[in-house]
Amino acid sequence: MSSLFNKMNSILLITIMLMSSSPLALALDTRTPPAPYSGPIIDFQTHALKPNYANSTAQSILASPAIQGSTADDILYRIIPGLADNLTSPARIAALGKNNVHVVTVNTFFPPLPATALIAAANEINEWMAQRVATQRRMIGFATIPSPPALAKQDAANGTTKYAQQGVQVLRRAITELGLKGVLFASNYENVFLGDPSFQPYFALAAELNIPVLVHPAVQPVEQPFINRKNIPAYTGYLDDQRTTLLDLIMAGTLENYPYLKLIVTHLAGGVLTSLGRLRHLMGIWPADPWYIDLTGNKRVLPHPIKYYFQKVYYDCNNAELEDLKLYSSVVGPDRLLTGTDFPWTNDIFSREVLGRVDRRLQGKLAYNNGAKLLGLPTLPL
Repeated sequence: MSSLFNKMNSILLITIMLMSSSPLALALDTRTPPAPYSGPIIDFQTHALKPNYANSTAQSILASPAIQGSTADDILYRIIPGLADNLTSPARIAALGKNNVHVVTVNTFFPPLPATALIAAANEINEWMAQRVATQRRMIGFATIPSPPALAKQDAANGTTKYAQQGVQVLRRAITELGLKGVLFASNYENVFLGDPSFQPYFALAAELNIPVLVHPAVQPVEQPFINRKNIPAYTGYLDDQRTTLLDLIMAGTLENYPYLKLIVTHLAGGVLTSLGRLRHLMGIWPADPWYIDLTGNKRVLPHPIKYYFQKVYYDCNNAELEDLKLYSSVVGPDRLLTGTDFPWTNDIFSREVLGRVDRRLQGKLAYNNGAKLLGLPTLPL
């Protein structure tokens, strides 16, 4: 009987050890009610706007008939001033706190402009960003790029590639001369997703420079012109853009051609990991669909299942519930999860409440250390 008891204890101990090392251990903290996480965070989603673009950006956003009433007022009187604060507003400084780190990005949205104007605007924004973060040790500036499809279209009209080459040089200069630490790609530019060939030189440069690429929903998601009720694009349109653009760039072979690319997709990539079964099934029916052109110019089919590529991506968990974190952790592991708040659209209260429900051994990893490793910063002792 004693031997049986010892054996049962051993089995129980092994089971507990397996659970604690599993990604699902993410949610084992059973404190009731759990206290919000109060430690430092690396926030991969803080947004800004060069002040001279505030009015045109507001007009572009509010042009959507889906944005009305109090939502329009909030954007006009709270969000836009919060974006165009020159990184100095009391709200931003309070959010930065004493120990947090902010990745600061500018999500550009330009009307149709000549290529030279797009290139000049991107350079202007990157110079402004570099100047603003130079004295802020815990603000990390990311670069912006001119619209690759727009440059490619104007090149095609002129029978040249000079604008595309100049666009790539905007990014190179931002990193190597201005000292910015990564780059933001919008989910679409002129309704073109990131698998388009015009983006490949930028991915190639990001891989060469070993910098993070942060994919964030475009100011106008592709479906926005077709859904003009109740601000629906803000609820699902941005998420649809994220999942579609990630799938597009994967099926274009981006992660095959640049396997060590540091790719971060915000908002949990629009919940794309809830569709693993559908994607696997469809690719089984149509195995020739996920083809790409490799770096030698040959046409190939992706050699791995789609889940393999999702597991190479980092996911910002902005506005994620605990159930979302459990799912993503079970597929990609907790080391691929990052924290973001979407400042000034939202603050860190929701994120801290959810992190407070995560197993204590993993809170610091999701909140800080995973991001620190990506950015080359010292990690915290956990």
